[in-house]
Amino acid sequence: MRTWKLQDLLSLMSSLWYWAALSLIVGGLIGWGVCAFTPHKYQGSVDLYVGIDAYRAPSDRYIAEVAQKPVFQRLDDYKNWQMGQLEAIAFSDDFIRDTLTKLQALDSYWDEYSPEKLRGILNLSWRNAGLWHLNATVLDQKRALEAVETWRDVILESVNTALQHSSEVKSIDGRLYLIEKEIGSLEDRQAILGDIRIRLDDWKEKLASYEQSGTLDDASRWEIESFALYGMDWSAGWYELINDFPSDTEPVISYISWIERVIDLIDTELDEIPGRLETLEEKRVLLRDQYEQEGLKSLGLSANIIVEPVLESSPTIRDLHPIGLFMLIGSLIGLILWIFFLLIWVAHDTA
Repeated sequence: MRTWKLQDLLSLMSSLWYWAALSLIVGGLIGWGVCAFTPHKYQGSVDLYVGIDAYRAPSDRYIAEVAQKPVFQRLDDYKNWQMGQLEAIAFSDDFIRDTLTKLQALDSYWDEYSPEKLRGILNLSWRNAGLWHLNATVLDQKRALEAVETWRDVILESVNTALQHSSEVKSIDGRLYLIEKEIGSLEDRQAILGDIRIRLDDWKEKLASYEQSGTLDDASRWEIESFALYGMDWSAGWYELINDFPSDTEPVISYISWIERVIDLIDTELDEIPGRLETLEEKRVLLRDQYEQEGLKSLGLSANIIVEPVLESSPTIRDLHPIGLFMLIGSLIGLILWIFFLLIWVAHDTA
């Protein structure tokens, strides 16, 4: 029985270097053969630029509605929600069907593909706003590029159409805000004028019991005038009334006459307000309908998003089974097997 030392083993291995070299060569050739005779997958890639103005998040009421959030607390939340929404849209049934239809019109190779199968070969990667990477993986270089470029074109066309509708949503939202604000102002004024009219009616009855030729004290005069001042707007009628307020030397009956003029002016305005509210409500309903229709066409995207092609970036193709990698793996396996069998021989010789 022979006793082997590490030095003896290393010496043996160095003396049999040609077997090691042969193992590397044979393993590399086997790796090349496996690579050559197995189907290759190719990945076509193309980039898109996606930008967003997250600082407009507080004014984006429509997106808050879609996201079912009263307000986005952080700008990153707004940005990430929009990025996630855009990614979901890129893989939506409509986008995938449109891509498949265009591919089938381009090449009969795609006739055997279903929307589900096409979705399975597509991939999208992103970390933030900026460059988004679109990928398509199939067994043919040409078709990999066809798929990813067609998908990119569908995304660009459909998303930018949706963003045009998003801009319209934003415009309608601004008009809705102004109308709702005007409705609120009119309703407030209606309530204020109604309250003033009641108080002036009370004063009219109260003054009717006074000595008509007498004068009013300053406190009563101030209270009556303050009601008119509270209800006045910037119209000429109100200015004329305020300027005609009786002086402290005029009799009580002149105040009654003045109050009647104020009540007439209030009644005229109160009669007009319901019609104005009805007109505004009709506009609001019409705009709200347009808002919802444009919102559906906007696909839930914000007008603050930008999606553009990267002009300086050309589509690329990558072999997912590179022959060099297969040969390297084959060579390493061959070398490991040679060492393994050598160790078995040494163990047998030792025994």
